[in-house]
Amino acid sequence: MRAFPFDHLPRLRARRWLPQDLTADSWEKVAPFFDDLEGREVDTPETLEKWLLDSNELAMALTQEGTGRHVRTTLDTEDPEIATAWRHFAEEVSPKTSPRWHALERKYLASPARKELDRNRWRVYDRDAESGHALFREENIPLGVELSRLDQEYNRLRGAMTASLDGREHTAIQLGQLQESPDRGLRERAWRALWNLYLESEERFEGIYQRMLELRTQIARNAGFDEYRAYAWKSKGRYDYTPQDCLAFHEAIEETVVPLLRKLTAVRRERLGLEVVRPWDVRVDLSGKPALAAVTGTRELCRAMTDILSSVDPELGSLFAAEVVGRGMIDLESRRGKAPGGYQTVFPESGLPFIFNNGAGTDDDLTILAHEAGHAFNSLLSRDEPLLAYRRAPLEFAEVASSAMEFFTYEHMDRLHQDPADLARSRWFRLWRVL
Repeated sequence: MRAFPFDHLPRLRARRWLPQDLTADSWEKVAPFFDDLEGREVDTPETLEKWLLDSNELAMALTQEGTGRHVRTTLDTEDPEIATAWRHFAEEVSPKTSPRWHALERKYLASPARKELDRNRWRVYDRDAESGHALFREENIPLGVELSRLDQEYNRLRGAMTASLDGREHTAIQLGQLQESPDRGLRERAWRALWNLYLESEERFEGIYQRMLELRTQIARNAGFDEYRAYAWKSKGRYDYTPQDCLAFHEAIEETVVPLLRKLTAVRRERLGLEVVRPWDVRVDLSGKPALAAVTGTRELCRAMTDILSSVDPELGSLFAAEVVGRGMIDLESRRGKAPGGYQTVFPESGLPFIFNNGAGTDDDLTILAHEAGHAFNSLLSRDEPLLAYRRAPLEFAEVASSAMEFFTYEHMDRLHQDPADLARSRWFRLWRVL
């Protein structure tokens, strides 16, 4: 297996309870620590709080190991050694920890000292423990393992997708990049080549989706829910709003945003001189000029983003340069065998984020990098919080940091685009993308 920058990360702070040399890569290594935690007395606030912090240390060690194995599978979907290492953790370690975590939740909820803990500190943890305990069903563990396996299969299929166009081999991301070409014929050929890739694998993708649907429905029913949405609502910690609130928001978007997009599409049709706007016409610049491609390659992209972030706030620029770029915790270039999409994840024991993306060589790469940098700053600036549970924002709030960073950097794109026309094009595309 090839080396990665995160293979031997230093810890942010020394462990308090677990051995410093413990690698949480097998059930045999971690089982004794679950036994220890289950066997302790937790009948006073002091013993319970120490027990919680030790449980947290075990969770961080396991998460650090699992994160590394998952990231490797996204960086290289074709390496069998990487796939085997991930499967071992996903199928032999995690499923055995699930019932033990459930037992620890039960122990916490049954502790007479639980109500004596500082409510300001532990109220959210307490609420989430009650919710997680209520949802747990042992029969759902193998179903979750199969869902993870299907997710990896999807990534493997997407990562292997390439198509020949005009005598060159292109990844799916590169075909998407061509949607910004001023050559309409090229855009159409690229669009059709991209979607032909999906059509060629239609049965395999459909099989994955269908099986995922069946598994999620069964997981929900096992937990006592009629359908998956109700289960997901509770499992994702959505305490403060309802599905009806989301439907109302959906209707508000339909009433206000959709008409605006229709107007913008009419402007696009007129400006490009088209009778009908087709799917391959929606990303090309209205001026008919080639797509903005201010920087190419990871090094130049990181240099540009550091400069922009420094103009937003010098601390952010320094953090990005030192803790993300300087430690090699970033991979931005599209290539065969790399999983699709983009994400930010964090190695909790090290307090370091990792940014993953498939760059298309366009100005939009900067928007995506700013988005993932927002997640990274959330991770970096919360790493002094001892509890792993409190470093993890719910999905909805996590996007506040990332989306906000897109708009913070929006105001500073003149650091990169000094031509007023290019700056206007960049800002227009960002706003259109949000809509």
